[in-house]
Amino acid sequence: MKKALLILLVFCILVSYAKAANLSEAKVAIENAENTVRELASLNISIGFFNSTLNSLKEDFSKGEYGSVLEKANLIESRKEVAYYLYDSMQSAKIRIEELVSASVEVTELKDILRRAEREFYYENYDEASKLVDELFKSISDVEAQQSILAARYEAARQTLTEFFKSHRVEIAISLASILVLIAVVYKTLERRAKQIELKTLVAKKKALERLIVELQRKRYVEDAVSKRFYQLMMEKYKSELRKVESRLLAIRKS
Repeated sequence: MKKALLILLVFCILVSYAKAANLSEAKVAIENAENTVRELASLNISIGFFNSTLNSLKEDFSKGEYGSVLEKANLIESRKEVAYYLYDSMQSAKIRIEELVSASVEVTELKDILRRAEREFYYENYDEASKLVDELFKSISDVEAQQSILAARYEAARQTLTEFFKSHRVEIAISLASILVLIAVVYKTLERRAKQIELKTLVAKKKALERLIVELQRKRYVEDAVSKRFYQLMMEKYKSELRKVESRLLAIRKS
């Protein structure tokens, strides 16, 4: 009899401990979910799904359904990762499109795909947004590759023209002297103009990145609106882009 009572007592203690542990985990899960909703809202990311799931999660908590609370909290966390991935991907795509714009490349089609991806992202259609992001990066890569081919053709044509003048310098030196001077002047003018345009674009991009860094720091350390993990992720991204811009600026100014 005493042994049975002892076993029953141990069982009750274990059950109580398990309930307390589940309660504690559920409270942490709710807090994390609330932080996620605040972070996403601070980035102007639509939070309809996150809010409704959070409310449902809280209702489950009030009913003592802690297993359901944890399940829905995990759903919020996994969807948050997708939201951050899409958000960061679209920010990266915008930078690459701006680089093409600075090179005077036609980007109307790219901007259209980006707008559609942003629209689907806004309405929280993440599957469709993800497909459009993949299509966007493929299209950007295709355009960049085409630009490289055109640049190579331009360089080959320039070298051919140079060789032609060298081989016929005696016969055509006098007649082409003035034209060569004109070409040189025009080339230098265009080169200088291109550098000025690129320099202006890079300076604007540098200021924009610096503003993003300051804004991110304000949200983290003043408003406490973003998590440490998200702060580190975005800060690393912005600083990496800033280093590239500063490196290119230094190269242009030295040339």
